[in-house]
Amino acid sequence: MKNEAPNNVIKAIREIMKGGVYLSAGMQSKFLQKLVHGNDNGDYPQTDIEKLSDRELQVFQLIGQGYATRHIAQTLHLSVHTIETYRAHIKRKLNLKNASELTKHAIEWNLF
Repeated sequence: MKNEAPNNVIKAIREIMKGGVYLSAGMQSKFLQKLVHGNDNGDYPQTDIEKLSDRELQVFQLIGQGYATRHIAQTLHLSVHTIETYRAHIKRKLNLKNASELTKHAIEWNLF
């Protein structure tokens, strides 16, 4: 998040460089709340998000954090083609028409 302390940003960079995924304490809380209780604004009924596999959810989250397909592929140690396949599956499962809608909804989902 933008307001993270510099030492948390360094910690996040190190975790990502090791091939991991980093979530700030605030994002972890929001992520867990969303998984447990669903989204209160009604954009994504819990059942829609539950349609995503664990890997699809991980890709969706990274899209929402602003990562490009190539960066997601590098982060998850997968090919760009595989990430594009995950993106297509996510769009289909969430009834999204195009990449712009996917990105918009992933960002919104990450914020709540």
